[in-house]
Amino acid sequence: MHQTTMKRIAGELGVSITTVSKVLNHQPDISDATRTRVLAKVEELGYQRNAVARSLSLRRTHTLGIVIPDLMHSFFVEVIAGIEPVASVYLVSLKQYLESGRGTPNPDDLDL
Repeated sequence: MHQTTMKRIAGELGVSITTVSKVLNHQPDISDATRTRVLAKVEELGYQRNAVARSLSLRRTHTLGIVIPDLMHSFFVEVIAGIEPVASVYLVSLKQYLESGRGTPNPDDLDL
């Protein structure tokens, strides 16, 4: 089974990839008729955005990293419990890292 791409959607509809992208990004300069056709094809083919590709093109990951020293202390568990629902509202993924006690973590070692 092939992954559905914007290129495939554009090709099947006879529109540009830019047009498909503008529809998916809610740009106002697309006619209602074209928007309806693109969205119907997106639904028909089950298109889903590639989050990695999108974060690369936007240069944003919508990820919040938290480095905590100890999971056994209830304070840090409560902090994370307070952050998670707020991050969820803003569609930000939360990555938790446990500090190993070797000093400040190297950002290159974090899987953000």
